[in-house]
Amino acid sequence: MMCNAMQLSTDGSKIAVNALTAYAIWKTVDYFINAKKGDAMPLINDAWNKGKCILIGHDSSGRSALKALVDSEDYYINEKTFNRVQRRFSDIKAQFGDEADVEIHLRTPGGELFFAMLIAHLIYEWKGTVTAHIHSYSASGGTLIALACDKVVMDNESVLGPIDPQAPKESSYHSLTNFLRAHDIDPNAIDKDFQVDAKKMYPMDSTTNKDVYSTKKTGEEDAENAAGAEDAEQAEETTHRSAKESLVAVEARMRLVDSIDMLRTYKKFLERILSKNYAKEAIAGIIDSFWVGRHHSSPIWRPECIEMGLHVVKSEI
Repeated sequence: MMCNAMQLSTDGSKIAVNALTAYAIWKTVDYFINAKKGDAMPLINDAWNKGKCILIGHDSSGRSALKALVDSEDYYINEKTFNRVQRRFSDIKAQFGDEADVEIHLRTPGGELFFAMLIAHLIYEWKGTVTAHIHSYSASGGTLIALACDKVVMDNESVLGPIDPQAPKESSYHSLTNFLRAHDIDPNAIDKDFQVDAKKMYPMDSTTNKDVYSTKKTGEEDAENAAGAEDAEQAEETTHRSAKESLVAVEARMRLVDSIDMLRTYKKFLERILSKNYAKEAIAGIIDSFWVGRHHSSPIWRPECIEMGLHVVKSEI
């Protein structure tokens, strides 16, 4: 009887241990499948957002190790991102001084150009060495931030991306640099003395307008002869259509001029932030490589970045 009781006790202990083991395994699997966004790997997140480290991490996956200080609805560079980075620079300055070496960890698809430029400017103004660590990818505005850094750490899988500004969604052109190229304008030649005759590209006095005038004149003559009332009505409709087409032409010219002005300002900004770490003769080639001649979604791998003359360091991880 006593042996049976001991056996039952031993079996019960084994069952309990197995149950606890099974529960622990289930909880681990459940965490990596069903945990809420923003909860992933807090210790790693904390390490990359304290001391002299700054994290700019965006990922739609709840398991991303780069989700720290990024809201669950925040998947790209925006005002919140800039505010966080600005606070981190202030904290580092207060704790270590404004000449401390800073490590910026990047994994982002990019975002709003305005705020990416503000972050790049913070890096440009920083007195210490700023190193960008590219975790898998840092595209568009993320690449702009990386270019502002003194050096960029990449492994074989790390990629950057083009930094050409994107046109509004309603435009048939996504890239402003390609928009200019479609009009036979070299985006790298838009210096302060550059002039473009937009009227030749979007003429208002088109053949259609001449036809309108001819039609209207014929209609008036027919109306005076009491035989062309219908032609006069058609001429009036055509005149209204011509006025609308002229307005479209004016808007198209304005869009072209605005694109040139915007790219001119942006290029000047790029030249300024790159001048901190690169010689003048190298800057033109870097800008050309990153904003002309490729689709905005094209990845740019580490070997090509090195060929462009970027200060790229291979990751030790």
